[in-house]
Amino acid sequence: MSPSQNDRVDVALVGAGVISTTLSVMLRELQPDWSQLIIERQDIPASESSDPWNNAGTGHSALCELNYTPEVNGKVDITKAVNINEKFQVSRQFWSYLVE
Repeated sequence: MSPSQNDRVDVALVGAGVISTTLSVMLRELQPDWSQLIIERQDIPASESSDPWNNAGTGHSALCELNYTPEVNGKVDITKAVNINEKFQVSRQFWSYLVE
């Protein structure tokens, strides 16, 4: 069903990739009465960054991503990578819960 310009939604998510879909499911668990709209410009969900051909699987976990490990005063700072990885592990636990 396509929404009209006057429809009201509680949550609008842009992109139907892994992260937006995960957030949508989490919100459905936490706020089942909220209406949601996922907007995707591609013909099928998860066909850009979440597609296996376009994603090595390292970005969401912050492994092997140099932009998460900047050099500061001659040393590599892994603080951001560790923080992102910890959040990714929580996402993996949630996805495991959904499977069961």
